[in-house]
Formats: sequence, C-alpha cells, structure tokens
Amino acid sequence: MKLGSLLRHHLGFALVLQVTLAFFSVSVTSAGSLTQLSSNAGEIRSLLKTSSTTLFAGTQGGGLYKSTDSGSTWTKLSGFGERYVWRLAGHTSNSQLVLAATSRGLLKSTDGGSTWTQLTYDSVRAVAVDPFDTNHVLIGVPGAGIFSSFDGGTSSP
Repeated sequence: MKLGSLLRHHLGFALVLQVTLAFFSVSVTSAGSLTQLSSNAGEIRSLLKTSSTTLFAGTQGGGLYKSTDSGSTWTKLSGFGERYVWRLAGHTSNSQLVLAATSRGLLKSTDGGSTWTQLTYDSVRAVAVDPFDTNHVLIGVPGAGIFSSFDGGTSSP
C-alpha cells in the first residue's frame, strides 16, 4: 500500500473515532439507538479497541483510561503519567500493542497498557500503525511533519 493511500486510510479511520465527546462511550444496539456506557468528566480525543472487551480512551487533560468490560467501567491508568493524549493506535494482530501520541511525545506499551516506554520527546498529535506491518509506524509532529519508522517507533525522528 502506498504512503498516500495508507495515510488516507488511517486518517479517515481516525476521523471516525476522534469524535469529541464529554467522556462517554456509546454502543449501538440492534435497534440502532445509542446506549451511554460512561459519563466521566473529561474530553475524549481518541478511542482504541484492542480486543473484544478491552478499550482505551485518551483524553485532553484527563490522561488515559482503560476498560476491560467493553466500556461498562473505566479505570484511569495511574502509571501512564501524561495528561494530554491526542491519539491512540494499535494493531489487530497484537492486542497488547498500544501507541499513544501525547503532548510530551510518543509512548508505547507492549503489555496492554501496564508499562510504557517513551519513544519521542516532542509533542506528537497523530499516530498510525500499518495494518500489514506492526513495525511500520507513522507519527505526525506539529510544525515538523509526518515521520515514518520501520522499527515500531523505537528510532526517534
């Protein structure tokens, strides 16, 4: 897949998920109505589903939250440390992989959010993982452009 079409795919997908809400997630019932699952304070910037029951929610100013029961309850990840989470990304073949674009850089977890490694130290506003290769990561850095990594984001731009 060419970079342009990969970006269009990820950016289009990200726009669908990046609906800004007053931190509540919703599910669609068979009748097509919406059911509120949580009403915690904070503005959601990104949602990521890593398994059939595990979800992550990145917020503007409220940090990172995780649900392991399909969104019925949420827990703030106290060990995460960042308040501003702009985007989240993962991969369908690895439910333990979570990348977080934050105001202080790109963070990566390979254990479902239990521990985090900081990969970059400049603000990152967008992140996408190649659907065909978990080691190919794209990040968007304000004022600097788009960077591509083929080692899972380990090499800083």
